[in-house]
Amino acid sequence: VLSLSGPLGWGIGVEGMILSRDSLVLITPHPMFKAPLKRRVSYWMSTSNVTVNNNVVENIKQLGATQVATSIFLYCGSSINDTGVYLSKTNSTGCMSAITGFHGLGIGAEIEIGMTLNGLRFLMANPTIRQQSIQALKDDAVANNLQGIAWDLEPSGSNHDDCVNFAQYLREQTAVLNTLGVRVTTYSNSYDPVIEDVTILASGANVVTGGETYNGNNFQQWLVNYNDLVKSVTNVELVSPGLLATTERGTWNCNTTSMQQRVDQFFKDRLVEFSIFVLTDPKQPPPSTNCVNLWFQYAREFIATPFQL
Repeated sequence: VLSLSGPLGWGIGVEGMILSRDSLVLITPHPMFKAPLKRRVSYWMSTSNVTVNNNVVENIKQLGATQVATSIFLYCGSSINDTGVYLSKTNSTGCMSAITGFHGLGIGAEIEIGMTLNGLRFLMANPTIRQQSIQALKDDAVANNLQGIAWDLEPSGSNHDDCVNFAQYLREQTAVLNTLGVRVTTYSNSYDPVIEDVTILASGANVVTGGETYNGNNFQQWLVNYNDLVKSVTNVELVSPGLLATTERGTWNCNTTSMQQRVDQFFKDRLVEFSIFVLTDPKQPPPSTNCVNLWFQYAREFIATPFQL
């Protein structure tokens, strides 16, 4: 297996053949996107309610802004439809309020984009429309000073070829967007083949956010999922474990001892980034299942610790 990344970038593809699931996949290069040599913590957040957005921004400000957060994955409703057209919702009132608020704190905004399986297959069969979609993503990123384009495909009925094709689409995006300082990330999970193979996805995206690391009823169970993620790549800068700030999949997720265990593991493995789902309104009593507020102290610890080469 060939190295897929350089030591300083979100990722630099190395041309060659990678063996994955008994099939050889041609990996073509994408340009290095140089990240600052510091640790990062990103969060997911819905932007549908302006009041909630403002409350979240103010809370992050009071907590120290970039001391606890480096970027936010914003769900604004943007997507690519079945005929390959990018339908941006970045200029919606809710989305713009969040972007403006976080920019004011020096925190990056990354727009989550959805796409159906039909949309992906249509794009891969139509190169001209595919390039038009990438140009539309570029225009959106430039117009709104976005730090990233973040993909969240969660279809059903895909196959491994769809994953290979999706990685190629990601690679074409990084070739354009990285030159502007805009990164490309994608969510991964094992429940559907198009987003399952982290090795293949990391050959196209700058960072793969892992969804399997939401799971585990104790540290050892979680560690199995975590190791599967980090061992899928030759450079841990290419992955960001997703952490579920809720007891939805077990009370262990919201145990402070377990939080410290996971951060200690990140330090041990010289991890650069992890991601937390999900930010909620700090002015409302949190759901009994939610524990995002407990994560801020660990995010602060992680960001404050210099990343050593």
